[in-house]
Amino acid sequence: MNLLDIAEEGLLKQWWNSYNDHHPKVGHSASSYVKCPRQQVYEWIGAQPTNVVVKHAWAPAFGNIHHDLLYKLWVLGGASVLTEEELSFEYHTGELEYPVRGRPDAVITKDGESRMTDVKSVNPSAFRYELPKEDAIAQVSFYKRMVEEEVITCPSVDSYSITYVSRADFNRREYVMGEGFEEMDTTDYTNWQIVEQHVRAQELPKRIGPDDAFPCATVFKKTGEKTTWCDYYDLCWEIHKHI
Repeated sequence: MNLLDIAEEGLLKQWWNSYNDHHPKVGHSASSYVKCPRQQVYEWIGAQPTNVVVKHAWAPAFGNIHHDLLYKLWVLGGASVLTEEELSFEYHTGELEYPVRGRPDAVITKDGESRMTDVKSVNPSAFRYELPKEDAIAQVSFYKRMVEEEVITCPSVDSYSITYVSRADFNRREYVMGEGFEEMDTTDYTNWQIVEQHVRAQELPKRIGPDDAFPCATVFKKTGEKTTWCDYYDLCWEIHKHI
């Protein structure tokens, strides 16, 4: 008997249970504003991921742990906290057939000042590159607009941030909008319109870039090995490589 093998068996079962609970998708996610449209279509049509490994499944599990820990620490630090369950929203616009849904991670209030943040649990290597990433900026910018349009029901928010926490070495960094990054315009729904168009037609959008390029993957210079966190990588580049 190997206890880690048992834990990883449970981990993969948890990952698949979560996946099946949320797919096929029936609405857009605020976190997918700049996400690859081809990957989104796979999620909408209920395609089964082909690139799920134990290492990938650990990431969201540790992310949940970091969220719960930060909630407790903020309260112990004297703040009041609204959690994602209290901040969830559904947004409708005439420009999209389906709604946009989201759940900001938290609104933290202390000494009369409130800040909305989204927490990103990342690999330690992420801190070697430029942060925050475009998808996180888009996500928080969309949340800000939802607060301003009173789609998200919460007290007034004074500032917005993205909080990165390492899954391994406890490195952490917060980026505040207006200081560490600028707000992104999130009123252009072209990417989601492309997704809806291809879902209706039951067709895959073309890849981003030429067929011999891997814009969705990191290529290690020393080994030439390609790595990606996309769950549909093999499906996209091997099974559907000619589409």
